[in-house]
Parts: sequence; structure tokens; C-alpha cells
Amino acid sequence: MKKSRKVAVKQFLFLGLLLSLVLGCSITSSAASKQKRISRKTAISIATKNAKVRTSSSKYRLENAELERKRGRWVWDIEFKYNGTKYEYDINAVTKKIISKEKEISESRVKTLALKRAKVSRKNSRSWDIDLNDRRNYYSVKFSTKSYRYSMRVHSSTGKVSN
Repeated sequence: MKKSRKVAVKQFLFLGLLLSLVLGCSITSSAASKQKRISRKTAISIATKNAKVRTSSSKYRLENAELERKRGRWVWDIEFKYNGTKYEYDINAVTKKIISKEKEISESRVKTLALKRAKVSRKNSRSWDIDLNDRRNYYSVKFSTKSYRYSMRVHSSTGKVSN
């Protein structure tokens, strides 16, 4: 009789331990899914501060702000333009950390930088050919005037011009 009682107690303890593990896991997983996430406004503020952009400026335009699930975590996908430059940010919605960021200048800004480097006015330039090389992060720029042909590269995020 004593042996069966010991077995019953062990089984009871084992079942109790098993039950507490199962309930504990479900409680922690539901707690993890209910983590406090930052607001859309906070995510935009983090991105614009990092880019040193004023949202009150007329040159600022928000294009996208979406909360998404990426690789098991909540991420704010923020996209905006400022002064002809496109910015893209992924911000962890729980930790507020910037996961990734990209910056790309517009073709109009590329033209302005190329003309400045060549010391040519816009009205004297003609026959533009601008190609973005995504793999190497630069624009290949070719244009001409009445007497010269120009060829240069403009870095797509920094705007640095090289021949």
C-alpha cells in the first residue's frame, strides 16, 4: 500500500510540474506578445531626428508609416522625403532602436550636384542620361553643353560627386 501511495504522490507531483511548465510558457508567450509598442508618432519622431529633418518644414513629406511583423518582431516601416531626398527607416516597435535606414537622393538633386561640379548652368546643359546603379549605390551621370561632354558619378545617399 505504501508503494502505490508513493507512486501516486510522484505522479501527482510530476503532473503538477508539467502543468506549471505548460501554463508558465503560455503566460510568458502571451506576455511577450502584449509588450508595449511605441506609437506611430514616436516612430516618426525617432526617424526624423536621426535624419536631422524638421517635420514642420514645407520640404518634408511623410510617405508611409506602417507597423509590420518582420522576423518575429514588431517593426515600424517609416518612409519620408525631405528636400528631394528619400529616407527609409525600420524601427523596432518595442525597443525603439533603428534596425535599418536608407537614404537616396532624387534625380533632380543629382542634376544640381553634377552641374555644380561642372560649373555649368542648367539652361546651358542638354541631353541628360542618368542611371542608378543599385548594386554600387551611385548614379552614373552624362550630359553635354554646346562644347563639352561630361561624365561623372554621384553617390546615391551622400551626394558625393566623382569623375
